[in-house]
Amino acid sequence: APPPPPRSPQLPPAAPESRRSVVPLFPAAEQAALSGGRRD
Repeated sequence: APPPPPRSPQLPPAAPESRRSVVPLFPAAEQAALSGGRRD
């Protein structure tokens, strides 16, 4: 059986601090949320 993907344990970011680590994945979305204004 193939080994589990190493990204599996890093996929479920529950803590808010984890989200900050994922900022590079979606900086625009995070910045919009932090600003409190959505750019729909």
